[in-house]
Parts: sequence; C-alpha cells; structure tokens
Amino acid sequence: MTRLARAGEGNTFFVTSADDLSRIFKIELGDVGNVVARKIGVDIRFPEGVRPIRILGREGRVARDRVFLEFTQVYGHMPKHALIEVAIDPGSSDASREIAVAEVNYRCGVDNEFRQVVARVNARFSASKSVVQNSANIEVMRDLAESLIAVAKDEVVEMMDRGEKTAAVSRLGALKEEIDGWNAQLRDEKLEEQSAVLAQEAAELEIHGMDNAKRKAYRTESYQSSNSQYAY
Repeated sequence: MTRLARAGEGNTFFVTSADDLSRIFKIELGDVGNVVARKIGVDIRFPEGVRPIRILGREGRVARDRVFLEFTQVYGHMPKHALIEVAIDPGSSDASREIAVAEVNYRCGVDNEFRQVVARVNARFSASKSVVQNSANIEVMRDLAESLIAVAKDEVVEMMDRGEKTAAVSRLGALKEEIDGWNAQLRDEKLEEQSAVLAQEAAELEIHGMDNAKRKAYRTESYQSSNSQYAY
C-alpha cells in the first residue's frame, strides 16, 4: 500500500485498530475540498560554483545545475518541503552571494488558473567556525534529521529482510551519533528527542528483531516523513 501511495503521491497509514478507519476517512475526505494547489512543478537553478548533490527522502531529478520536483497537490494545512544537498565553492569571508533560484509553477486550487512564484536564496560566508554554527537554521536541521531517519528506516527494512540485523542496528546507531554531533553545538530539544527515539529503536531491534507489524510501521513512517504527511 505504501508503494501505491508513493506512486500517486497520496497518503498512507498503518493502523492496528478498525476504530481508526472512520476518523482517517473523515479527515481524508475533508481534505478533498481543501486543495490549494495542483500540478505543482518546482525548478531550482544553481549558478556556477554551486552543485546539487541529492534530494533527501523525495523523488525528483538532479541535473548538473538544476533540480526538478513535482507535487500532485497541496492542502492548505499540510505544506510540502524538499531538502536538497548542495556543494558550494568557497567564498571570501563576510561575502554574500546567490546560491539558488526556485521557480514554482502550479494551478490554483480555487480558480484553476496558472500561477508562478519565484524565490531566491543567498548564502553568507565566514571564516569563523562559531559564526557558521550559530547561523544554523534549527528548523532545517530538524527537517534534515527527520529526512535522514526516513531514509534509514527504509534501509533498515531492507537489511532485516536480508537477515542483516547487526548492520541494521548499526545503521540506526550511526545516524544517532551523527545527529548527536550536530546537537553538541545546537543544543536543540527536538534533535535530542529524535536521537533518543533512534537509540530506543536500535535497542528494540537488537532485542526483538522486526516482525511484520514493525516492518509495516517503518515503511509507513518513512513515507509519511518524505511525503510531508501529517500524523492523525
């Protein structure tokens, strides 16, 4: 079911009780009338000196100096986002330059008219490590952690399917250490919570392994995160 949802960019759920179904259907049917945009295309262009590396947790196309993303529709209460890793050539300390231009084309959910929005992103350079660390965008770092966790959960399911439990546990542990490394400077409670959940997941995987219910839960949680799907 998760694969079907991914193909159509719809929502997916893993429920353990039939009592949850009526609530989910009610909210999903209500969303039909809350579509604010359809057929969204995002074209992100990068200037010389900036190279896109990958899109984290979401399907898209990465070219030499561009990234293309598509969204079927967006609801008013559920914003979509995508994280793109880029490599930027060094710049002079205290200098600032444009690193990306994002062009979003879509059909308005109200009048079905074509609309376009353009946004530009600038970066500032510094020779000071503390300045760089203190300028970190906490919301982006939280989203990054969530996206990396989603990718890791998909990988863990595949590892467990191959009988590689030790590697699966290590994968979660390594990601926990990576997040802890960021948070040594950021000291963010949300990142600390994400790290603690990874530690718990790794411990449970080591002790109990992964049954079918846990496997489905991992797949669902991973997709919900990459699809920017809110939890009910």
